[in-house]
This record gives sequence, C-alpha cells and structure tokens, in this order.
Amino acid sequence: MQTEHIHTLVLGGGPAGYAAGIRLGQLKVPAIVAEMDNVGGVCLNRGCIPSKTLISAARRYWDARHGAEFGVEGGEALTANLEKIVAYKNLVVKKLTGGIAQLLKLNGTRWLKGRAELTGPHAARVTQADGTVQEITFDFLLLAPGSVPVSIPAMPVDGVRILDSWHALDLTSLPKSLLVVGGGVIGLELGGFMATLGAQVTVVEAMEQCMPGTDPDLVKVVLRALKKRGVNVLTSARVIHMENAGDRVITRVATARGEQEFVSDLTLITVGRKPNLAGIGLAHAGLDPQARFLEVDAHLRTKVSHIFAAGDVTGAPLLAHRATKQAEIAAENIALLAVGDAAGHLAVYNGHAIPAVAYTDPEVACVGLSATTAREAGYEVVCGRFPFAACGRAMAGGHTDGYIEVVTDAKTDVILGVQMVGAEVSELIGQGVVAVELGLTARAVGGAVFAHPTLSESFMEAAKAVHGEAIHVAPGK
Repeated sequence: MQTEHIHTLVLGGGPAGYAAGIRLGQLKVPAIVAEMDNVGGVCLNRGCIPSKTLISAARRYWDARHGAEFGVEGGEALTANLEKIVAYKNLVVKKLTGGIAQLLKLNGTRWLKGRAELTGPHAARVTQADGTVQEITFDFLLLAPGSVPVSIPAMPVDGVRILDSWHALDLTSLPKSLLVVGGGVIGLELGGFMATLGAQVTVVEAMEQCMPGTDPDLVKVVLRALKKRGVNVLTSARVIHMENAGDRVITRVATARGEQEFVSDLTLITVGRKPNLAGIGLAHAGLDPQARFLEVDAHLRTKVSHIFAAGDVTGAPLLAHRATKQAEIAAENIALLAVGDAAGHLAVYNGHAIPAVAYTDPEVACVGLSATTAREAGYEVVCGRFPFAACGRAMAGGHTDGYIEVVTDAKTDVILGVQMVGAEVSELIGQGVVAVELGLTARAVGGAVFAHPTLSESFMEAAKAVHGEAIHVAPGK
C-alpha cells in the first residue's frame, strides 16, 4: 500500500470540500481532496444544478405555451421532449464539474478520486475505483462528506417506480401520474416541474403545512399556483403502506378524512436529507459516528483540535452556499494554524444571514427572521410589504403573483429579515442578505435609488412601506 503525507486532507468534494480545496490552494497550504464521484457533490451532480436546469426548461415551455395574451400565438402545439431536456442537463453538469476539477488543479490542490475512510486521528485509507488503496497521513483534516436522502422502510425506493430525487432527475419519459411523498422544497420543486410538463401530480405532506418552517403566507402563494396547474396537495397526511405493483404504485395514506388509496405511475420520495456520517471511520478519529451531525465551534473545529468540518455534516440548514462559506472559513483557520497562529485570530462563522430559496414557481426566498420568529425572539416588529402586482416590470412580464416583505425592529428600524415570493426572487434575495448582514435600516434601503422599471425596486418599496411611504401602493396596504 502506498503511503503519502499531506498537510491537509479534505474528505469530500462537494460545495464544502471543493471550496476548501480551492481556498487552501490559494493560501498555499498543501492539500488533497478525496472524492469518489465527480467533484461538485450532490448539489452539482444530483441536486441544485440538475434540478434548476430542468425547472428552467419547464418554465420556458410553460411561458411559450401560454403566450397568447402577449400576442405569441401557436404555443398550444408545443411539446416537451424530456429526453432532450435531461441531455441538456447532463451537458451543463459535465461543464461545471469539469470546471471545478480544473480550478482545483490550477490552485495546486490534488483531487484523489476515491472513497476515503479514516483509520486513525491522522490517517485515512483511500480506495480508488480500480481497487487501488492508498494511505494518506495528514496534519489537519476537513470533514465535508455532505448528506444523503433519508430512507424510510415503509417507502422502499427501488429506482424503478418508487424513486428518490436522484432518480427523478434522470427520467427521460414523463409519467402520466406522480405521487410525491414530502411537501418540502425538493418535493414541491420536482412535483411542480412534472406538473408543468403535463403530469398529474399529487403531493402528500405529513406536517400541517408544506415547506415546514416557512412563513405560511409565502407558502399559500406557491400552493395557489400549483393548484392552477392541477397539483393536488394533502397536508397532515401520513403514508401507511406503499407497494410497487409492477405497472403502477399503490399507496395508502392516512388523512384527517380517513384512509385514502392512490394509484400512480411513479412515486417520488422526498422526505428530507441527513448528514452523511456512515462508513467514513469517525470513531477512529475520536468522533461519534452515531451523532445526528458533527458539532463544531465558531471556527468550524470539532472536539478534536486538528479536525474541522463544514457543510451538511454540521447539521441544518443543509444549503450549498452555507457549506461553501463554512469551508472557506475552515480553510482560512487551517492556514492560520499552519503558521502557528493560535493567538485568537481565527476567523468566525456567523450564520445569521444565510438565505434560503425554493425554486418553485413562483419562487420563495428568505433571509434572517420572519415576523413570527422575530416576535418569538423578543423584538417589537414593524413590517413593510410590497406586492408584485403593483410593480410595473412584474406586470410587463406577466408574473404578478407574490410580494416582498421587510421585517424590522420597531425600536431601531434595523432590518431583521426579508421574505419574498414571486418570479425570480432567487435573484433578488441577495439585496436582503446584504441588508441583514450589514444591519441596514429600512430608511437606508428606502432612501436608495433603484433602477426603474425593475423587479428589484420592489425591495425599496417594501422598505418604504415600513413607514407607510411606499409610492406605488394605496395608503394602508
């Protein structure tokens, strides 16, 4: 067995792992990223990028088919070729994974393509696809193994008719009917995608509300839009039996109205994800493999002083951009320790302004506190809301559902959070992130000049609405 020593081993090549590898390279810290699959992790290979590529294609299809009111006629004759859509998705993924591999190389960090398992506090065994085994010893370790779908015995995913989100991203033919178990972000995104292309979709959610933890007013806007596309949504509904019957899936669901049976061509299981702690040898490094997630301090350090962790493995929220930020900070701290800096200069991770986005149609985007969570935290709250129906650019584009809400501290006018639902709010939430991160006031945002006509000026108007000064809404609205 070949043995090699490296200053820092990064276990995992997802948004946390590859970002750490690149940042370590920038800081001239010798590092290896161990990853069996293509770099990019679930996000790039089987999650964020693939799903958003499919969703983008579906939106083009929907807008083209419903363009008559804009004078764009003949859209009813259009068809969606799912096989070609998936082929385009695969091309996008290939380009991006190749780009990341090249960035690692250009920054002097080596990608070792293999499965890594810790064999001690300072050692790991990496098994490559051809069976070759290499031992890596290291001074520092950054754990970034990501997360995996939650599996439930009563819902036996077989990859044929009972699918998880990974399988759904590679479907090349559209089912006539689809049952989605789990009304969280992934379930509503993929269920909405299938419904947009023409499938009959039913969503079953065990909690009282879809997208649990999201402001109910935001969710209502999304559910209204899904209903218009024929999506049937059941909440407070629990699956009690599921069976692949050969040419269909039979699912029994307990609801407030009693037991119901659903027959569908396919069933999609999207009941959440969990940190990937199994099979990486945590016990050999002094860490608990039975933990729900790895606990880290403000510097992203685990209880073992030379071992850091970043990304989904550190627990909720499981978001790629959070993982990347954590990885950058962990890498910078490892670099400081490499030159003997233990004098309190380590970088600190602060997650109070991490945005969350659902790429439903319309989209949902949030950062900071909602009005409810702000009140629960003891704040006296004043909110300003501006509807996209009052935004000229939104009306010009034919997407007027939704609104932007700014949540402020009544005593200081500081923006505590921003909630959005509407077309392309994923591209607007960055403004809210800056406001929350920097502690801007509603007066400051409302006093800025935003370009007209744009969707982004709705953020300015919402900030003005905190003080009853929005220009394009009636008083008191």
